[in-house]
Amino acid sequence: MSAPTVYGRTALVQAALGAVNLTAPDARFLALIAPGDDEARRKQVAHESCCYLVALGIQELALNVDARGPYRDGYAPALLWGRAGGTPWQPDGAVRRVTAFAPPGVGDLLVWGTSGTYPAHVEHVVGTSGVGIPQSGGAEGAPVTFEVVAGGERTAAPSKLETVRTLSRQCVWRSGSFVHLATSRKLLAVVCAERLTARYGVRGTVADDTSGEAAS
Repeated sequence: MSAPTVYGRTALVQAALGAVNLTAPDARFLALIAPGDDEARRKQVAHESCCYLVALGIQELALNVDARGPYRDGYAPALLWGRAGGTPWQPDGAVRRVTAFAPPGVGDLLVWGTSGTYPAHVEHVVGTSGVGIPQSGGAEGAPVTFEVVAGGERTAAPSKLETVRTLSRQCVWRSGSFVHLATSRKLLAVVCAERLTARYGVRGTVADDTSGEAAS
């Protein structure tokens, strides 16, 4: 691993944690999800489920990705896959399949599926714990926990506003993929932090903040 790609993991975690508790219609939340639009349009975009939009915004805070223009409703997944250079069903670029021996790492973007291979939700990993490696004979692996920062969450009733939260996802390796125990969702793929950093590089301010790490 080169130093710049390791810095990308750090930068993405820092950006994700900095977004926690941002909530619509706060101006910072609106700027995160729709930076290419004016305030009125941003408020409209905030009515869409925002997990993809939050993920895009976190990447923009951390990496030298291209700026987004005005948002077209429903295009957040296409923007994410275009930026990553691949999709969960055709892994390429920064998108990779997960194996038991190459699990997600901090800074990676988890891509969860519902039925089949349809991506239903994305969120950034900010911490991991546990083993998660299957035992001999194909037995289920020990639980592993991914600490994540997720958009697309809602505040309590009656407001139910779009917000960004930290969550814990306890998973096991089962039948060839990580499975979230609470929802039975399967982990389809990740957008790899290091591969994405190799494509775009770390933003200058973050690189300056982490420049001393190379000596450690």
